[in-house]
Amino acid sequence: MRSILPPAMARKPKMEVHLERDSNEFTTGDRIHGKVVIEAQAETYFDNIEIKLMGQSKTFVDLMSALPGHQEITKSSQTFLTLRQPGLKSRYPLDRTLQRGTTYEFPFEFVVPKRLVDGSCGHQIASTAIREAHLALPPSFSRHDGGDVDATVPETTIINYGISATIFKSKKPNAGKEPTTLATAWREILVVPCVDATLPTNLNKTTRGGAPSDHCLRLVKKMNKGIIRSSLGTVTVEATQPKRLKLKRRDEESNHRFCTVPVNVMLRFDNKSRTTEAPQVSKITSRLEVNTFYTTSNHQDLPQKNDSVYDRNRRVYTKHLPSTSFTPEKVVWAIANTQSKDDLNPEPTHLEIAGSLLTSKSSSQTATLLVPVSIPILATLVPTFHTCLISRTYILETSIKLTSQGCTRTANLRLPLQISADMDDHFIDFPTSENITVDAMLPGYFDGGYTNQTNMDRAYEELAARDMEDELLSQQLASSLACADSPPPPAYCVYA
Repeated sequence: MRSILPPAMARKPKMEVHLERDSNEFTTGDRIHGKVVIEAQAETYFDNIEIKLMGQSKTFVDLMSALPGHQEITKSSQTFLTLRQPGLKSRYPLDRTLQRGTTYEFPFEFVVPKRLVDGSCGHQIASTAIREAHLALPPSFSRHDGGDVDATVPETTIINYGISATIFKSKKPNAGKEPTTLATAWREILVVPCVDATLPTNLNKTTRGGAPSDHCLRLVKKMNKGIIRSSLGTVTVEATQPKRLKLKRRDEESNHRFCTVPVNVMLRFDNKSRTTEAPQVSKITSRLEVNTFYTTSNHQDLPQKNDSVYDRNRRVYTKHLPSTSFTPEKVVWAIANTQSKDDLNPEPTHLEIAGSLLTSKSSSQTATLLVPVSIPILATLVPTFHTCLISRTYILETSIKLTSQGCTRTANLRLPLQISADMDDHFIDFPTSENITVDAMLPGYFDGGYTNQTNMDRAYEELAARDMEDELLSQQLASSLACADSPPPPAYCVYA
């Protein structure tokens, strides 16, 4: 059959990138082995062949022009990682000419780095911690992940990695022009890096312009009842930032569809009269808020939701995972010891509210709860990360319903939750009976029962012990590797 392709395209060399292993997911420190196969369709002279591991990010922002029918879109892109494979010239054919019908193979080997070079983030930043966060390797990030659509990722953000192979030919010697590209090939890979260090978190109560912070770890609620709104006292609700949630690699088999995050909640009730009973917690509802911040300029600090009000080049895309609810057993209150530093001390705003209520007959009571918050684990969920253009953060929204003598109040807390990818399995299940329910769209995920606070405390202590064990093992491993004669990674050049 006669070829319908133009002569220039018919003579174009064929190029393919092959990986040695079937899985295309890699993490920090993994070696990427493979080869580039070139098949010449005609005798072709070339000057250079390049094989690179590249990481790129792209963002698009619709500026919503005031002109009817006019759409103004700004774009930004960044190549934050370029690793070049050395030693290819030794495999070039004689006279740098590809012979027709001949197949050529060029092997490559890369090591996924943990940190980018300093030149990858050269813009102005608010602190050194932000710079280090921008220099950490981000995960692959795309709305279409392996054919599945990830609704938590906007279409306007992309972070992709891949092996790039290119054949170049110079136009004319000393002409000062860019070389001509004879053929290219691209093989996309998934990168989910392991980041040990805890990323910075903005826990400020107010942000730029006096807007409230995205996080709320403490609330004071005034308990009133009756038509005349008689006061029963005030309740202070405070929660600590949850521990990091560690995800398993996607290619590992796991039966976990949910992960339980223990949240420590502290309560303080300042009542008007000693005869007033402390409120009970009737229900705790939680859901995970997934925020993707992106910009066509650069993030100089940790992004906040109200940033787009002051900068039209910034956007935030928010999605919520289905909520879960927990019904605790009766809360046991204890008389607060005002001399103890362990008690939940009221803030100045709390003192202002409660100062006019407390009398000689008043008292304070405290209580603590360990709340097992369950989060659905999605295959496309990515770790928390911050780059120059894109950030992904998670907020655990926890709603605590308080009831006392016909009075009902709800304290809505917003707790920052960091998610990281780790090789170890750190899933902790808190089985319980009917105390926890989930939205109808999700299947059940608890089998047996923790029915008292002591068992939950023990599980929480086991989680902390496992983290300490892992840290000691990591230190011992690092010490042994420092003394071992292990081969160094292959030599390659790094370009910003």
